[in-house]
Amino acid sequence: MSKPIGDQATLGVACLGITHPHTSGRVRAVQRLPNARVLAAYDDSPLLKPFCEAMGIEARTKQEILDDPNVHAIYVHSKSNKMADLSIEALEAGL
Repeated sequence: MSKPIGDQATLGVACLGITHPHTSGRVRAVQRLPNARVLAAYDDSPLLKPFCEAMGIEARTKQEILDDPNVHAIYVHSKSNKMADLSIEALEAGL
């Protein structure tokens, strides 16, 4: 299952995990794109709140992100031991 978007739509991106060292740089890169928006991030790390505040994005639950029809793509930037499970969940959600 995939979530198609139209040619004029804004690409909605979210992060599952924020503890990877490149997460902030990738979020900032997406934020500079005119046709994309970082909608939210999830992590069970205590760093989630300060990360979201610094990036100007919303902290949400994993399920809220996976269920959001405006999320079209996921960055999986968690600790290595969680990457496979989060990736599988995102793929099963059509992301």
